[in-house]
This record gives sequence, C-alpha cells and structure tokens, in this order.
Amino acid sequence: MGPSAQPISGRTALPQGGAPSLGSQAALPCVDIHCHCLSGLDDGPDDMAQSLALCKLLVTDGVNVVVATPHQLGRYDRAYGKADILKKIADLRQQLQAQQIPLTVLPGADVRVDERVASLIERGQVLTLADAGRHVLLELPHDIFIDLEP
Repeated sequence: MGPSAQPISGRTALPQGGAPSLGSQAALPCVDIHCHCLSGLDDGPDDMAQSLALCKLLVTDGVNVVVATPHQLGRYDRAYGKADILKKIADLRQQLQAQQIPLTVLPGADVRVDERVASLIERGQVLTLADAGRHVLLELPHDIFIDLEP
C-alpha cells in the first residue's frame, strides 16, 4: 500500500482530502483505473520484472495510484479468480515497496459483459474497482454488437 492510502476494513481507500489550491506545490493524485500491470494472468506483463518496469513508467508519467484490471470472464473465464488477482496484487505491492517505487496498486478487473455479471459480483467472484463494491469496469465484445439499454 502506498504512503497516502488508508486501509478500510481490509480494502484500500484512495487518498483523502481536498484538491490543493492553484498555488500549492502538492501534486493532485493521478489515478489510472484501467491497467494490466499484473504479471502472468492475461495479456499484461509476462513476469514481475515487466510489471515493475511498467509501474516505473506509470510513476514517471505522474500516476501514483493504479487499479490493476486483469481480464475476468470472456476468454479468461475460469482462468483465475478473485483470490488469484489479490495474491498477484500483494506480490506486486511487496516488490514495489522493496524497490521504493511510489505507486499504490488497488484491485479491480476488466470484466467482459456477460449475463452472469450481477450474480458473480454479488457472490464476490468478480472484482469491482478498488474492490469497493460500487463500480465495475465493463469490457464490451469487439466482434458483436450488444444493446446495453435493456
């Protein structure tokens, strides 16, 4: 967990506080809510070295909080679960701390639209953004049209 994040009931909260004034030297938090930074799960980095290199680039670009969003459902259905993602995040956090890379990594997923999404979220099998149970990053299929209005 990064230096500015606060643990809440086993989850991680985003940094609190108002935005600094225009004359303030403090930087605004920059949060990337869609990042495939976990190694060995999907089409993201192959190994921890690649994950760390990506995280260093994020920090260089001014990002200080990232939501790790490996794919869930779709072609990755049943390939790995919530526990696997949380373990990968814990491993990455440990390496970031060891290498003094100032990046807070929060859990999440890039969730393919599926008729089971609501029930899987209710059962805790699909991750929401920051594992807060409020927002889901949905991935639409690339090859067919889905009318989302119904």
